[in-house]
Amino acid sequence: MKLTKRDWTEDFEYENGMYRNKCIKCEHEFTGYKRRLICKICATSKADALKRLLGCTLYILQIIIVWLPILLIDILLPIVTNKTYEQCRTETKEKLKDGWAKVSA
Repeated sequence: MKLTKRDWTEDFEYENGMYRNKCIKCEHEFTGYKRRLICKICATSKADALKRLLGCTLYILQIIIVWLPILLIDILLPIVTNKTYEQCRTETKEKLKDGWAKVSA
């Protein structure tokens, strides 16, 4: 039997690990555990795509969590309230201290 990149060689050591299966995604034959539905290439490409998607999502969340408060406090708040940057920063710090004191009490 000739091995291919689609075969699950990890399954070969098990009793039911040398079955010829047909991949439900690409319809190529592969060797592996008898209940496997997807060949190694299709499974690996799906996992890699999921890792990339997760990495992008985490990056976007990081940008939102870090930059959104800065955007709101430093840029939009002075424009909306017609106050100076320093006044907004001072008021925000005081509100945060008061809120934290209430939570801690």
